[in-house]
Amino acid sequence: MKTSPPGPSPQNHIDNLKDQLRTPSPPVATGSGSTYSTNNGNKRSEPESLRPYRSRRNRPCDYCRKRKSRCITFHDKACLMCQKAGIECTFVSAPEKKRRVDPSSASGGPKSMAVTRNGSPSEPHYVDVPPMSLPPKCDVPDKEPPLIPNGFDSSIYLGVSGDQDPYLLQYYKYDDSTEMSTFIKYGIRRVDKTPSFPVQFLAIRNEEREKMQAEVQEQRRRVYSMASKYEERLLALYFRFAYPTYPIVDRESFYHDYYHNKDNINIGLLAGLLALSCIWWKYDSVLCVNVMPRGLYNDLYRECRIAVEREAKYPSLASVQCLLLLLQRRLQPSETAETYLIYVDIARLVAISHNLGLHLDCTNWSISPSLKKLRKRLWTTVYIMEKWTSANTGRPSLLHWDNSTISGYESSEPSAQLFVQMCRLTNLLDEISQDLYSLRNLERRYFDVKATRAKVDDFFERLQHWQASLPEELKDMQAAPQGDFAKNGTLNLAALTVEVLLHKIRLHPICSSLVSRAQLCEDRAAAYETIEKVIKFTSEITHSHLHAFWYATKRLNFSTIAHFIFFHHVTSLTPQELRDTRENLRKWLFALRVLAQGWEEGTGLAALRMDSVFWMGEELFDVTRTPGLNGMYNYEEPAGSTKDTSMANQSSAVHGPAHNSNSANGHGDLTYMYPFGQNDPHSGDENTTSWHNPIDDDMLLLNEDIMPQSDQTHLLQEDVPEDLANAYAEYFTAEKFHDEGFLTSDLHNIFQVHTNAGFTPEPTFD
Repeated sequence: MKTSPPGPSPQNHIDNLKDQLRTPSPPVATGSGSTYSTNNGNKRSEPESLRPYRSRRNRPCDYCRKRKSRCITFHDKACLMCQKAGIECTFVSAPEKKRRVDPSSASGGPKSMAVTRNGSPSEPHYVDVPPMSLPPKCDVPDKEPPLIPNGFDSSIYLGVSGDQDPYLLQYYKYDDSTEMSTFIKYGIRRVDKTPSFPVQFLAIRNEEREKMQAEVQEQRRRVYSMASKYEERLLALYFRFAYPTYPIVDRESFYHDYYHNKDNINIGLLAGLLALSCIWWKYDSVLCVNVMPRGLYNDLYRECRIAVEREAKYPSLASVQCLLLLLQRRLQPSETAETYLIYVDIARLVAISHNLGLHLDCTNWSISPSLKKLRKRLWTTVYIMEKWTSANTGRPSLLHWDNSTISGYESSEPSAQLFVQMCRLTNLLDEISQDLYSLRNLERRYFDVKATRAKVDDFFERLQHWQASLPEELKDMQAAPQGDFAKNGTLNLAALTVEVLLHKIRLHPICSSLVSRAQLCEDRAAAYETIEKVIKFTSEITHSHLHAFWYATKRLNFSTIAHFIFFHHVTSLTPQELRDTRENLRKWLFALRVLAQGWEEGTGLAALRMDSVFWMGEELFDVTRTPGLNGMYNYEEPAGSTKDTSMANQSSAVHGPAHNSNSANGHGDLTYMYPFGQNDPHSGDENTTSWHNPIDDDMLLLNEDIMPQSDQTHLLQEDVPEDLANAYAEYFTAEKFHDEGFLTSDLHNIFQVHTNAGFTPEPTFD
């Protein structure tokens, strides 16, 4: 009885994998007679259909076996071929028995083995990635012509008000097969014939193509030398961790090019994907036992930026993808300049996206379906990153809904729901930024308290409706599937940031009497509830959340929330509220610092900025510049309102009787409640009352278990250790305080317990 030749043992397979990681292989070439490197360094020529050893855990599905094509799966989901064909991915049929073939007649036939796949789920936190292989070529021709025609290097959108009028261009003659009207040096690519909204692109050639191609080949050589041994596994990590939330590539097209014609993949895009995937290096079953090469992460990102700079004149979708990947580069808390340099990258990203027409709905365009999906996902990602970066950095948004025909992104796929919900939340953020934070509305929304409150209440209602519609797996922070990472942390953080932005609008007029005390107490109580939610959220962040994908805006989200919590504390209205907000601030800072020890790129910036505030002490605040001391605002009690008697009495008890010192200035009766510092000796305004100091020196002792008192003391002295020298450089320099006499050798005495330690004593009430 004839039997099939035995396959390699599992141990031999593991040895082969190790050799594959130790010995770099050049890119696999397509075509017959391709050359590849063996483990001993010799080169052999083999036919294109040669297939490497396939693990028994990776038996092809029935459809792929019948077609004799490579079966590519991700996390026990249907393989790519079955997804494309729209059929169920099954493993019912048994492998066909193989006949022993005469070696002399098998030179051109594929080598195959009878294998089975283990149906048990893979181990958590690891990705089972097959060895590098070359699947059979199975090109599926697109029915629609390419957006960038053959022989051209880029296609630029021709806008309606531009010099080349689209309504004139619609009368040009176009080739029916290519949708092109070709000139000597350029061409017009028509994608939409609709008379009311014709859309054309200007196809252009790169006059320095040969020079650029030489640069690209040299860059490919550098990237391959860095990561050729890890490419396939790193890419698998991207598609596992980042792709569901950051779907900036078309997975099927990408892998088709990767295995059939790797040179079709933009080298900057490849470098960026590999760089982003380095974050999850230790979650691959093979990479985890190898040390990541020193500097690989930054070197790959550097190559990604080089590609963006080179192709800025002739952009493509890869240029947008590279910029989106660069926005995800991890920044350290000390990189303050880079934090705001992101806005420059956002501006370039928006400009290139507009040049490529990503802001237009391409549903009816004459392009391939896969390209339509990719363009919509790319624009949605650009929209999300631009809106959050603008809001977090306090910059005007570069996108306006009037200038885009895409209303939103929708998908019924379960894996895409986080991305869909992030888009919906960003739509709400966009409206909040326009209505409440636009510069033209700034003063109006400050003084028109009634109208502002109505808008804020409406936005809160819509936010609650959005939260109620979330699936449970996105709403619950601890709802991660067994053995998987919790990916919803970035969405919940974004929702809390939106809440904080709404509370900030309500509380900004707190130093004046524009808001009645009863209403102010109500608003502060609502903000207090949100702060407690923030503390609970931060304390619930676990290892499962930290190592999932987070949008790069997380660090500024945490910083925005941190400054609001501090603002809420220093504007406390009563001694009891002061104690409550002080305790909340302690809890928040503790949670921040604990997370920052292992997640510096997440909470490190917020922790640094809060620590800097406390290191500065009460010298940070200049009460002479407080708006409430200048008599700028006219207090008018809303018509028909009724004051709460108890609240009025409490206000009189705490802040003293109201004065009318501002009447001569035409501002009426004002009671300014400036929340910190002593009465300003220069203002001459007896109507300003202060009763506590927000800077509590023993705040520095919050985390003695994390940083001993002796180390904290060093931070406040002149002789700062080198490893801590730049810890406070963002806010002040040692030279400055030495000149002003602020840093003194006896400053560490604040750690001694004195009778007057802590906050300024509260006033006694008659």
